[in-house]
Amino acid sequence: MGLLSWLRTREAPPSGGDNEFSVFYEETGELPEYPCSSVTQDLIRRQVGQKRLLGASAFVSGTAGSLVRRLKDLQHGLSAFQDRRFCRELIKAVSEAQYPPPPQVFSALYSLAPDAPDDLIVTQIEAAPEIAEAFVALVSTPHVGPTEKVVSLMSAVSATGAQQAAMLVLAIELQASLRSENYAQTPQIALADHSLLSAIAAQLMARRLGQDEVSAFYAALLHDIGRAYVQHLAYLAEPQPRPATVAQLEDGIHAAFGALLTHSMGLPAEVSIAIEHHHQPTPAIPQAVRPLAKLVLASDLMADVLTPHRATEDLAESTEELHRAFRALGLEPSLQILQELDEIYSAFQRGLQPILPKEGALLTGDVEYSPQQAFRP
Repeated sequence: MGLLSWLRTREAPPSGGDNEFSVFYEETGELPEYPCSSVTQDLIRRQVGQKRLLGASAFVSGTAGSLVRRLKDLQHGLSAFQDRRFCRELIKAVSEAQYPPPPQVFSALYSLAPDAPDDLIVTQIEAAPEIAEAFVALVSTPHVGPTEKVVSLMSAVSATGAQQAAMLVLAIELQASLRSENYAQTPQIALADHSLLSAIAAQLMARRLGQDEVSAFYAALLHDIGRAYVQHLAYLAEPQPRPATVAQLEDGIHAAFGALLTHSMGLPAEVSIAIEHHHQPTPAIPQAVRPLAKLVLASDLMADVLTPHRATEDLAESTEELHRAFRALGLEPSLQILQELDEIYSAFQRGLQPILPKEGALLTGDVEYSPQQAFRP
């Protein structure tokens, strides 16, 4: 749509002092044609970027402010010195936006244009050999990559493109971090499994519901990243807080903390908002984000049931959680969906072998767990 055609569709000119060129670019994603010079085009980009930055700042300040207040409330109930000190460190991290840099390879890929040339994508991935090996292995597995055989990094990139490559690389880097012995007191294997399974479930359900698969994957993959980072900061703290206190803080702040961490990675605002509200996607959140928040809630519930390490005696409770997950999306419980989810998750685990200590499967203890068990009466 050209600028003149766009202006004809509007009932009134842009208000509030907005330049009509800037509003056109923001709404359509297109730069106005002649007589808009290249200098003016650069100015338009900066104006729209500053406007979006102000909106993002409002989200960050609001979420950070409420999180600091929540931490101060929690601090009042702590008695041990190391626990109160750790809580103060969390308050400082939030107040001063002391967040870790995003995973390096993901960040490089995410900054690329969706139509970035394959050789540029390859250059970014091959800089980290272990990530490159896992990426090729992952794209080579059924349910993840193409039907044709993938034999090299270039063919894997050609099969995915920049957008999907960034998604898969983030999953790889997150799995590697959470499973590392240097990340937390103990490797966060259960959280790694849960996050990956949540992301696969969210993408699968988004596809069935006609929603944005990319946002669904990112939001579900990172919905518990706040838990992981609390564990990481507790591991680095001197003296270390008591495990019970760390668990209490995780439960109290992980959603809001995760939203801030995700925002610092440069992901869209709707992903951060969905993460912040994934336990309670209430009408108070923006209507446009509500379906994504419900999707993350449902995938979280599904992953709770199907993640490895789930105790077999929890099956009765699992059945109710699965039904709740499907109801949240307005769907009937489906064993077929769970079986498909099981297959895709197993394919991911096989593809991630280069960074995993051993092959994963949907297990409860040493007994193989199948989705059928979740529907036992």
